[in-house]
Amino acid sequence: MEKELMLALIGGYSLFIVIALIVIIYFWKTSKSYRDVYYWIVAHLLFFSAAVVFGFKAIDKYMGSAGAPFLNNLVYAGILWFVSIVCLLVGAVRIKSKMSKEMNSNDGS
Repeated sequence: MEKELMLALIGGYSLFIVIALIVIIYFWKTSKSYRDVYYWIVAHLLFFSAAVVFGFKAIDKYMGSAGAPFLNNLVYAGILWFVSIVCLLVGAVRIKSKMSKEMNSNDGS
């Protein structure tokens, strides 16, 4: 049961990431003014994926009843998750800033 659960978690997460990357790449290719923002969003997905890997390792070790490796992997997962959220927020702030500049330049025309 535990092995099937881990495979389902990994498969579901992998499917989600692949779909998200396809959408982001499509938006990046069709966007003219926000291209640099998508780098931050991709960075978020990469760091978040690394966090998920450590989280899954921690869960796997917990199911195998390990002590310190569980905590180490959980700490790594938390740190990577934090970095991924910072990347996502930087991307969101940059896109908001660019949108505000565009709106202000259109109002002056």
